Amino acid sequence: MNAATAIGMKLSGPATGTSNVAVENITATVVDEYGNNASLANPTTRFQLTTTAANATFDSAVVRLTQGTTSYTFKYTSPLAGLNTINMKWLVGTSDSVNAAKTIGKHDVTINAGPAAKLFIRTQPVGDSSGKLLKTQPVIEIQDAQGNLTSSNATIAVVIKSGANGSIGGTTSITASNGIATYSNLTLSGISTEDYILEFSAAGLTSAQSNSNVINSAAIVTGK
Repeated sequence: MNAATAIGMKLSGPATGTSNVAVENITATVVDEYGNNASLANPTTRFQLTTTAANATFDSAVVRLTQGTTSYTFKYTSPLAGLNTINMKWLVGTSDSVNAAKTIGKHDVTINAGPAAKLFIRTQPVGDSSGKLLKTQPVIEIQDAQGNLTSSNATIAVVIKSGANGSIGGTTSITASNGIATYSNLTLSGISTEDYILEFSAAGLTSAQSNSNVINSAAIVTGK
């Protein structure tokens, strides 16, 4: 393979996948400058597979293909939900470092979140004085095991995990919409100098706890 022949790689395969699950049967087909199927002419040609997604993996990042090869099929695994772009680059010289100017093919895969696995506190609740509405109401995400937002509509409940003589009021159990649950009328009552930790939970999911904070005579402040 050389620049004069203008041979490239046409990447094709599944357009969607799931977080942390291998997307199989992505194929790089050798083509000529007109897009017709072709074969490699050099004894050995080296390629580098790269992606826009952090911590994604391939069967092998550096691919060595021999003379006469017409296609190469590989797997791709990504933890990151959203649009992932796979690039195939032609390695020149003897080093396995990427020559960014020699990108010869690409393929887009939209990675979807995996199953709901855990809760995450997106917005930290911020309190007021005892018994009043929280100044900032908490917002909770339902994420997959990799931290991607899911579309789960699970019901989330909040309780005081620790802290003596405290109580939480308002609507403490709400249903998420597309993976997000936004509280609107929580109150927190307690005594001064006591640490309170709130816990958010949903059936079958790992719960999330706020940081501990001290209630004083002026206000209650909860954590993230």
